[in-house]
Amino acid sequence: IEKLLYAAALAPELTAVSLNTQYYAKVLNPLKGTSASGTVKGLAECIYRLLPLATLQEAASANANRTARQFPNLPTDSQYLPWYLELAAEAIILLQAGGISWEDLVQNLFLRGAGIDRSATLGTAAANRWAKGKLYLQAVTSVVPSSNAIPPYFGPLERINVFATGSGSSVVTYNATAPPPSDGGHSHWALTPAKFSVIVGGGRKQKSPLPFCAREDCFNISLSYMSEPSNAQVSTMLSDVYRSAFEEKAGLLPISSTAAAGSAFEGDIAVQTGIGAQQGCLALAVWASGAGAGRAFTHANTLRDRLFVPASGPSEGLFEEVARAGLQPLIDGGGADSTGIAIALGAGAKEVLAIVNTGRGSVTLSSLLSIFVGSNTAVNDVIASPTAGQVEELYGNFDRIPALPGSKYLQAVIYGSISCVTAQNDFFGVPGGQNVTLNIISVETDNITLGLIEEGFSYNSFFNFGTLSGEVARTLTSTENQAATRNIIEKFFL
Repeated sequence: IEKLLYAAALAPELTAVSLNTQYYAKVLNPLKGTSASGTVKGLAECIYRLLPLATLQEAASANANRTARQFPNLPTDSQYLPWYLELAAEAIILLQAGGISWEDLVQNLFLRGAGIDRSATLGTAAANRWAKGKLYLQAVTSVVPSSNAIPPYFGPLERINVFATGSGSSVVTYNATAPPPSDGGHSHWALTPAKFSVIVGGGRKQKSPLPFCAREDCFNISLSYMSEPSNAQVSTMLSDVYRSAFEEKAGLLPISSTAAAGSAFEGDIAVQTGIGAQQGCLALAVWASGAGAGRAFTHANTLRDRLFVPASGPSEGLFEEVARAGLQPLIDGGGADSTGIAIALGAGAKEVLAIVNTGRGSVTLSSLLSIFVGSNTAVNDVIASPTAGQVEELYGNFDRIPALPGSKYLQAVIYGSISCVTAQNDFFGVPGGQNVTLNIISVETDNITLGLIEEGFSYNSFFNFGTLSGEVARTLTSTENQAATRNIIEKFFL
């Protein structure tokens, strides 16, 4: 990746070609590292793990975990055929491991595109020199539903399904409990902000410099697991799970697995529909357990394999093992903090550079505004001044570098700074009354999405992202924009 960035700087006009040939073509090549026998074997394993869905009948205890939200409807016009072919190629690659999971997908992206092996850990000494000694943060969202919790943005969620047979004869779920606050309000947030943290280059044996949750006790949340029809119950303190899994030997955590957990953008749908509890082939969330020494993800996957093969339900011993381990899905950090700014402020940052994407098909400005008081999302408020309305006005006056004529996706690169005063937010660990500077670079696009195809958009291939990257590189390095680009570098990076 670093070589590709240098190549883009030296020859901006070749950026799209370089990215598409040296990254996307490698990532999506189904002929490399695969075999026909591996595909057949993996497909057979996947089908076997999907069998519980064939006769799916929801169990009563699982009903509370269901919502009306469904998976997105994808267009089927012939213009989107390239995207479907690329998706099929990626499926072949992933099936070599016997299933299709977001964790495997990210591991393959890192390995094929950047040469980062799935065994590489957060504490590796093979980090770039400029990054060593810096604090690394990776935001992630812990899903801990409760009747007394602040509900998720997508609607009520009372329990998380861990396992449910097709007949509904065996179900394992959990929910969260926590002591109510003195004011009698919500005990915690169902989408609790969390983060992986290490000092880059600090060694594989290092502890995390920050707790996984905003507080070391993780708001005294306890996970209560229930198994039906036996009605067995086991409770586990969430702080104990996270301390063992993500804090005590944080340097041993795999880079690709932590990145997958923090980017599982369809994980919210997975926990709403309970799809990950009904079968063992498709996993859109990233599952973790309290296993220490960097084994949180591999141990979780082993437990899930034992749950679904055979798919007849866990024994009493396996249920207790699952519950004691705190087996749970982790989802995209954007579930609680769509920009990462709140997590950075909670870690003590006084100046934050946020690079965001906006525009039709991407995200709206409301994602940025959500952290400011007055945005109607009080649970996210970490900035008391200026208000959301004032920031929207300030943003409209930011400097703007328009895309070069002929650009297909890029509209503009927008940048500016805002002097802010923090608002106290215990969920993120942000103290109130702190003066901070928020620097923003917004890449505004049109006609391209975040990855899924949508009706009415010309975006129809992952290689379109290479085209967009080329447009950004050529726009920023063009003669007429060199002064503005130099201003961005000097103001935000030097």
